[in-house]
Amino acid sequence: MGAYLVRRVLVSVLVLVLVSIGIFWLFRLAPGDPVEMMLPPQNRGPGSEAFIAAKRAELGLDEPVWVQYFTWLGNAVTGDLGYSLDTGRSVSDLLGERVGPTVYLMGLSLLLALVIAVPLGLLAAVRKGRFADYAASVVSLGAVCTPPFFLGILGIYVFSLKLGLLPSAGMSTPGQYSVGDSLSHLLMPLVILAFSQSGQFTRYVRSSVIAELHADYVRTAEAKGVSATGVVTRHVLRNALIPVITIVALSLPNVLAGAVVIETVFAWPGMGQLAIASFQGRDYPVIIGFALFFSIMVLLSNLIADLLYTLVDPRVSLR
Repeated sequence: MGAYLVRRVLVSVLVLVLVSIGIFWLFRLAPGDPVEMMLPPQNRGPGSEAFIAAKRAELGLDEPVWVQYFTWLGNAVTGDLGYSLDTGRSVSDLLGERVGPTVYLMGLSLLLALVIAVPLGLLAAVRKGRFADYAASVVSLGAVCTPPFFLGILGIYVFSLKLGLLPSAGMSTPGQYSVGDSLSHLLMPLVILAFSQSGQFTRYVRSSVIAELHADYVRTAEAKGVSATGVVTRHVLRNALIPVITIVALSLPNVLAGAVVIETVFAWPGMGQLAIASFQGRDYPVIIGFALFFSIMVLLSNLIADLLYTLVDPRVSLR
């Protein structure tokens, strides 16, 4: 196990370096100049070119791309991700303020999606070809096909504007920091994000359980007198979860992308608003920091998935 973890860490470091190189070069090649965007059009005049040139030299943007990258990499190794070109604040501080709300929303939505998907997919597989199967298929396909931002706008219109039951933005009401107020702000984005992710999980659980129901060990257990419920809960479900764990780990980028959209719709103070504003303003240091955070989450999710394999199936060993 120790040697395996060391190898995974080394591979992860290499992946992060390659990701940083790709992001660094891609956004430097993209059209648009962040320094020019700092200067309002009405303030441009004969001296604006000199201001832009001086500002580029101050920020190090007049250096060759490879020089800029290695300067950034040397600082990043020490934990310094640079400073935002827009606000001048430390990228680490900006990300640190936004990571908590995003992870909070993502983690709860992923957990709720699994709570919905596993029983629904299991019911659809056991009742294959019956009403429950068709109903589960309709719900799951509806979740897959409906964009999260549409559900968010619809939810705000119905539950906030028309019914006045739930708040439409933020994590809490200013001056009213209570558990009930926080839950009322969380409910709509949480349910919408979880519902949008539960559709594909339900389909994979259903397919995996159906495949396991035709395995030889199921017939053996039935021949020994094990009840149908016991076969499903004690044998089939456990084996069916192995591919589902893989799918959940691989779906983390989609969950994060959905969270970015939902955060924008509901003005959730997470990384979604920060990422979109940084992309629009060509704020390179923040964009690269966001990409690294994204990559670290994906790598960690895959590592956790590998470790969970050994818990679900003792026959799996990590070497």
